[in-house]
Amino acid sequence: AHYLRSIYDVTIVGAGTILKDNPRLNIRLDEFSKENKILIIDPKGTVLKIIDQLNISKVHKKENIYFAISESMSNEVSMLTHSMKSHSGQGRVDFDNIIFLKTNEYHSFHLNDIHQYCFDKKMKSILAEGGAATLNQYFKQQAFDRVYSFVAPIFLGNGFSYSDKLNISAMSEKLALSNVEKMELGDDILITGRSGYLN
Repeated sequence: AHYLRSIYDVTIVGAGTILKDNPRLNIRLDEFSKENKILIIDPKGTVLKIIDQLNISKVHKKENIYFAISESMSNEVSMLTHSMKSHSGQGRVDFDNIIFLKTNEYHSFHLNDIHQYCFDKKMKSILAEGGAATLNQYFKQQAFDRVYSFVAPIFLGNGFSYSDKLNISAMSEKLALSNVEKMELGDDILITGRSGYLN
């Protein structure tokens, strides 16, 4: 996972994962000195409001952290970022890399809008790392080129699933991968393949 972060221009993650896990999302490999970029899908600006308390702001430069926020929050976020700028010398960190977006019929963002924003910012390759809701939208909108799936011999029972809301009712609607490769990583297995619709 750290290697994958090192070869993509930006890692995308949902607000839920940031709030639940408080991850660093950096590259912890001795042979890599790259500073990776992070884009947080944060519709309500929840992460932005507490960003200076989170691990991600302790290990990443503020100019390497981006936010996708609902346009309905633009006034509130504008006031928040103004406050951040005025207090940045007193321990708060201000963030300027924010895009405001419309939501689709599922109350999620059109991922192509996020991808275009990344491209405009010279980030031409994207790793969508999670969590479940974010990955669900990538599958639902078929907005991916390749999947990396790590399988471990562990059962965790019920939990968040990226596939809960895909609503595939027939095998003909399945999302199949092509050019599939498998790699053993200790007891784990990495399965990777290209999106079936790319051929």
